[in-house]
Amino acid sequence: MSSTASWTGVWCAWKPCWNSTGARKVIDWSDYPNFTEAEMRCKGEDCCGGKANMDPGFMAALQSVRVVYGKPIRITSAYRCPDYDKRIGGAGVHPNGRAADIAVSGEDVYHLLHTAIGMKMRGIGMKQHGPHSGRFMHLDMTDGPMRPRVWTYA
Repeated sequence: MSSTASWTGVWCAWKPCWNSTGARKVIDWSDYPNFTEAEMRCKGEDCCGGKANMDPGFMAALQSVRVVYGKPIRITSAYRCPDYDKRIGGAGVHPNGRAADIAVSGEDVYHLLHTAIGMKMRGIGMKQHGPHSGRFMHLDMTDGPMRPRVWTYA
């Protein structure tokens, strides 16, 4: 991303995510042209049947990150049902549909990190050691006070 990146046409990260009854709105995947429902599905076996219960507000923010970043983003993990998240030792952020892990390494990490912080992602975790195929960046928008909070995985 260049420092002169245009913010015109970036999706609003704060569109309403809940209907009048308090239930999460059904996601319209066409609102997020750089992502598919399939890549957001839970990867657990014998749990939820591959649901993709992503939060529309998070998806709008992730789409905004993608537009400003200007490069394809490969999702390695997004929605996880509570059973699968517990089974793999997750921290419980993915089951609320407001987190995604992105395959990224090298110089692209710097550019994606800069973009994510600028787009007000609240949680940013990085694993940048070991084989490049296992390197990733976690992005989330958890509830609570604005952070951003950045950490690394051992």
